[in-house]
Amino acid sequence: MPFGTVEQAIRDIKAGRMVIVAGLPERAGAVCYNSAVVVGQKENDLQFTSIDLLGAPEPKVIATHAVPNASEGELRSHGFFFKQYEDKDFGVLGLPVRTSGNFTDSFIQESSSVIFLKVDPTKTFSDLGQLASSNKSVDDNCQVSCVDWYGNSRPIFYRGRIFALLGYELVEGKLQETAIEEIHRIDFTPVTPASL
Repeated sequence: MPFGTVEQAIRDIKAGRMVIVAGLPERAGAVCYNSAVVVGQKENDLQFTSIDLLGAPEPKVIATHAVPNASEGELRSHGFFFKQYEDKDFGVLGLPVRTSGNFTDSFIQESSSVIFLKVDPTKTFSDLGQLASSNKSVDDNCQVSCVDWYGNSRPIFYRGRIFALLGYELVEGKLQETAIEEIHRIDFTPVTPASL
């Protein structure tokens, strides 16, 4: 169900309506257990708001984290991912974002970065940084990779590892205490055969 603000999302939760938005620059997604994260624009900032769904007597905002001069980098599919680390008592949220330039002009032509936030047991956020694309623009008519297929950027949590798929690049990050650090990058841009 589309919503325009965090306040509208909370009204929808209170009314018992489902608040899952796909394909729009604002959406809600489950974080863990009895909480949710609502992601949306507030002026030039991208805001992440955690909501206690079982708040007495009704759902309530727990915390908000703003990413200045940013917008969601994913409009065509659900680019929001979360990994709960049971052994570390926190989770990591990943979301494609755009932090510069005109969002609508660059959406089709460039890959987003993926921002990572640490979500602690109280459902507050701390910025871990991002894994960024090299912003190479490749037009292969969707033969190998295409924004139409998967939105062009995606955080991936796989067997204890963290990746960001960024167009023709797969970037691996290592989770440090307070940041994510890039450790590997693979560029699988197709090579154009030389003209004969």
